[in-house]
Amino acid sequence: MVRGDERPSFPFVVKGASMTVFIEFLAKNAFWLYLACGLVMLFYLRAIVVAWRERGAALHIAEKEAATSRAYHSALVIGGLLLVMGVVALIVTLAPALGGLPGEELPESMLVTPPPALSPLPMTPTPTLERPTRPAVVIPTPPLFPPLPSPTQPLPAPACLNPQVRITSPGMGDKVKGRVEIWGTVDIADFWYYKVEFAMGAEPAEDDWHFIGPEREDAKAPITNGHLVTWNTSGLSPGVYSLRLVVVDIAGNYPPMNICRLQVFVE
Repeated sequence: MVRGDERPSFPFVVKGASMTVFIEFLAKNAFWLYLACGLVMLFYLRAIVVAWRERGAALHIAEKEAATSRAYHSALVIGGLLLVMGVVALIVTLAPALGGLPGEELPESMLVTPPPALSPLPMTPTPTLERPTRPAVVIPTPPLFPPLPSPTQPLPAPACLNPQVRITSPGMGDKVKGRVEIWGTVDIADFWYYKVEFAMGAEPAEDDWHFIGPEREDAKAPITNGHLVTWNTSGLSPGVYSLRLVVVDIAGNYPPMNICRLQVFVE
């Protein structure tokens, strides 16, 4: 029971001083937590907009489902961030009212009385045995994440099985920056249209590819060693990127023979 002149302590304080330190940290850094959550939410809002645009431009069900999945994933992340911000705001708002912030006097039940000091016992010298020392063995720890390929590391061979579906420029492992003119050949039987995509890394997942171009109406003519599209790399982080050329036939199919992939370094 709680006496009339006592105030119930904040639930987290009852658990110990460690929770008090945690609440103090939230109170002092709430603004920066809100700012960090807000920036991450803006990033995922942009991801939702890009995904819905790609969904609208996609012709095949698989492409639409991939874009929808990315949009829903981003929405779930935003919802989780809103929940975190709400919990932080609730703790920071209720802690002063319930007496849980640092500076409040703790209840007597939480005060720890130090044990009485014991008089030291007389020390009896004991013989010390010398032990042979062994050299320390240093075990190398592997890195948590494998390093990205650099210009000095070999890249996978370009995956272009069909000579009529090929990117001729830039070449495998080339360094590029700014506006990059992509040249190549797209000339297959039952040709319908082609598209060029990019993704970060040497082995990206299927959902990581982003559309470069060209628009559908500008990509319906076969090309032999000609200009395919212009890729604007401004704003991309430096590193390894993959390019993919996809040629679609009149049946809407693009088997592996109709796909060409290679990697470049964006500076």
